[in-house]
Amino acid sequence: MDRKEFLLNLWRKWLKPILMIISVIICVIFVYRVFSENGSQRKISLLVVGIGAVMLIAQMFQTVFEKFITKIKQKLSPSVRYWMSICLMVIDYVAPIILGMMAYHFWKVDWFLTASVLTILIVNQVFKIIKENKVSRAETNQPPQ
Repeated sequence: MDRKEFLLNLWRKWLKPILMIISVIICVIFVYRVFSENGSQRKISLLVVGIGAVMLIAQMFQTVFEKFITKIKQKLSPSVRYWMSICLMVIDYVAPIILGMMAYHFWKVDWFLTASVLTILIVNQVFKIIKENKVSRAETNQPPQ
């Protein structure tokens, strides 16, 4: 096992699940604090946290059941896959907005923890974009620039 395989293995088996669990714990703490306060921000905060929690849970299920999901996607009809891809694209566009709202509320509580979580999420997105770029280059047989 070389260094790259070791780091990928470490990320998949240990770091990513731990970070997701920490994210869920932070969300629960935030929801508790929202419920303990009274005011007009409470309803908006609950809506934002609810959407964020649903998105986080969906991502956790996606990482855990990735192979199972690909098998199910292959069995679906092309029209259902098309509409699923449209829904996923909409979620990809809405996710940064929800993340920004959650970051604002977390920032009011603890800036260091918020900065750490956002850094990890941004690095994860950068790696995802790099991976997609490599796949698209491999499909078109273009050399790296």
